Amino acid sequence: EQFIEPEPPIYLKVYIWNVTNADKFTVTQKRRTDPVEWTFPKPIVEQVGPFVFREFWLKDDITFMDDKGYNISTEDSKNSEKARIRGRQRYRYESVYDPSNEKEFGLDPNDPKYKVNVASILAVGLPNIVDFILQDTDPIEARVFRGVVEQLLETTKANPIVKNVTPFEALFGYEDELLAGIHRICSLSPECRQNEFLWNLPTEFGILVQKNTTLGWNYFEWDTGVNDIHDYAQIKRFGGGNGEKYVTELDWWTNDVGNCNLLKGTDGVSMPTDLKKGEPVWAFSADLFRSFYVGYTDVVKSPNYDIPTYHYDVEPVLFAAPNDNPENACFCYGNYWWDNKNTELDCNEISGGIIGDAPSLGIPLLLSLPHFLWGDKLREVASGNFNPDPELHNTYLEYEPVTGTAIQAEKRIQ
Repeated sequence: EQFIEPEPPIYLKVYIWNVTNADKFTVTQKRRTDPVEWTFPKPIVEQVGPFVFREFWLKDDITFMDDKGYNISTEDSKNSEKARIRGRQRYRYESVYDPSNEKEFGLDPNDPKYKVNVASILAVGLPNIVDFILQDTDPIEARVFRGVVEQLLETTKANPIVKNVTPFEALFGYEDELLAGIHRICSLSPECRQNEFLWNLPTEFGILVQKNTTLGWNYFEWDTGVNDIHDYAQIKRFGGGNGEKYVTELDWWTNDVGNCNLLKGTDGVSMPTDLKKGEPVWAFSADLFRSFYVGYTDVVKSPNYDIPTYHYDVEPVLFAAPNDNPENACFCYGNYWWDNKNTELDCNEISGGIIGDAPSLGIPLLLSLPHFLWGDKLREVASGNFNPDPELHNTYLEYEPVTGTAIQAEKRIQ
């Protein structure tokens, strides 16, 4: 039961980079016959928050399997044969704003006085999505489809910045100009209405809306530890957003160099039993599209009962530039964004983050630690009050070593 629905409370604490020069991002069209023009100045940002939500992890569609992969009924008395669990990890969120304790439980995400301006992932990312999807398509057909998308962007005049939305809307759903435009155009076209995918697209979008829908509910197979207790909770296979295809290694990154496609570790809620001092532990994060290890640091005491626990930290080498850590080279080569876009940047020289474009349909999402910790060059992408501090912005995990139970952890992602 604890594995299927963890009882210890999990909180999602969010800070938002508010774009303070949003009015400099403009969409203009002098005459109806003229092309639409967009401006993309360097964003100036300020941190707003925190906004805190209770995060519920629930595993459903649970199936027990034997060593050969055959399904076993949960009522089956032959417990010794239950070698793997297949299931889907779902997420649900509830705001826990408490006006008497804003430092711990955040600001009111629905309060208009905290309205923010955030990047429109769809407006900025749609051309990249199209290029990514059509990269192996017939050039003439691809050109026609790109023309339709460019016309859609011009028709909707979708701004690169979503302005004056509440933090809750920014995270979990605001009325999106581009999606609303697709719906309007589709309503006038019988062919489009017959396209179930296009016709059923929502008109709302948000930074974290995917995790609150089936698109973000990933399927996994976990080891039960029945054959070796040290394999307990290890992720054996990953099924992506639909669970139709289970893989033993990821397929987002190039296989020519490094181990970026390695699928290893647990989901972080628990670790195998009998942890060893000095040895790192591994976890897989679907949010970061990768497996990663955290290095053993020290023996500490738990906050409430002085239980000896092992403390682990993410090490700088994990996000180091490929020139410094060749193992990270596979995040550069065979990557659609770096291979096909002139960024005037050499990703072999950049530390502190990775571009997760292949897992996100070509959108060049920059995944890093908050405030671009260990990423000096990355802090040049925007102007803002960046104050990277390992104490505040690095990920750490603490486990009780005998049982592998998570006592305290903070996974920090930007």
